[in-house]
Amino acid sequence: MLRVIQSFTKIQITAAAASRGFATTAGPAKTKTADSSRGAKPGRKEVKSKAAKQKKTAKAAAKKPAKKTAKKPAKELSPLKKMLMSKRPLVDVPKSPPSNGYAYFIKDQYKAMASSGGKDSIAEFSRKMSLKWKQLGEPEHTKYVSIAKTGLAQHEKDLLQWWKTVDHRKVDLENMRRRRINREIRDKIKAGEPTKLSKLQMLKDPHQPKMPASKYLMFSQEKLAGQSPDPSLPLTERAVAIARMWRSMSQSEKAPYSEAYSVELAAYKDAMTKYRNSIAAGR
Repeated sequence: MLRVIQSFTKIQITAAAASRGFATTAGPAKTKTADSSRGAKPGRKEVKSKAAKQKKTAKAAAKKPAKKTAKKPAKELSPLKKMLMSKRPLVDVPKSPPSNGYAYFIKDQYKAMASSGGKDSIAEFSRKMSLKWKQLGEPEHTKYVSIAKTGLAQHEKDLLQWWKTVDHRKVDLENMRRRRINREIRDKIKAGEPTKLSKLQMLKDPHQPKMPASKYLMFSQEKLAGQSPDPSLPLTERAVAIARMWRSMSQSEKAPYSEAYSVELAAYKDAMTKYRNSIAAGR
């Protein structure tokens, strides 16, 4: 009898729910599945485990060394560029000797001090040598001056011989290298950067013919050698007066200087042709 009442009650509940638009299913209570739990909030244990995992991954990433990026290989310089960027000179120029007798005197005195075991400082040694040079007798003084003159004369001979045998193509490259160094020094000076380097002089062949003086230079040299303008005036004032005179001259008055310049220019071109031919033939 109880079972009949229970079944009857269920039928009534089902009918009432169907009339209101609700779907009912018979059977045991629903169990939580994976699909029904997706939208559910995570528990405290799950949150802690996620935080621990994040910490572990962060520590592992910190321990891993950064990947080394491969360096790009430096561009290989051409042989010409290597020579121009060289710090050493491309030609061995004969070194110039001391230009005065005092340098030879210092050299001899330093050798004497070294052989006797002297240990003076540079400042003290320089002070003593300066005083000793002033007290030096005339014969000794003349001896060192003559040694210096002989050394310079011999150097000029050696330099002329060197220019006859040197490869002029290397000399041109050396001058290009020196121009590059001088540009770097000039740029550093303009930028206010300190530099210990000093500008290098260009190598000039003493055998090479020299360009003739210009028309104006011929005129100015003539006037400076004469009495016009006033020789008692300072050189700068005389130069200004000569320039004013040149500007006021007519073309007919400048013609003699133009003709003299043309003659010297033609002679210079002939001499340069012979000079280049001698270099090409190896002198």
